[in-house]
Amino acid sequence: MDAVIPLVLTGRVHIVLTDSTGNIKIDKESDNLIVTIGKAFVASALITIPSIRFLYMAVGTSATATSIAQTALVGTELARVATTNTNPTSVTTQFVASFGAGVGTGTIEEAGLFSAASAGSMFSRYLTGTFAKGSTDTLAVTWTITVN
Repeated sequence: MDAVIPLVLTGRVHIVLTDSTGNIKIDKESDNLIVTIGKAFVASALITIPSIRFLYMAVGTSATATSIAQTALVGTELARVATTNTNPTSVTTQFVASFGAGVGTGTIEEAGLFSAASAGSMFSRYLTGTFAKGSTDTLAVTWTITVN
């Protein structure tokens, strides 16, 4: 009998906040939660051409614990930007976003991957830890999804 090997879907987020002169204010990397809609998307992609593509990243203001039932950021959304996407390996996808000066300014506590420039489906949610993004700061986020 063949061994059954479970399919594991994981996410990892790397955020870097820099000031207007390029000095690093925050550099943090940790795992995140893939929500129910994200898992359903991966399952449906096996049998259909996906009509949903997750091409946007948003930041918001809530430190509420992550839950697989969440469908949107919990707090106020400060900004949402388009991502650039790559497949560095056959089992990973990276989403890269930049929240430039004046974009997403405020106290950031959460981030999410979304299918639309507004509203849309949320694939994954991440608690960033509480930090302030000033009006001249730039926040770079690299979000890696791995299928094991």
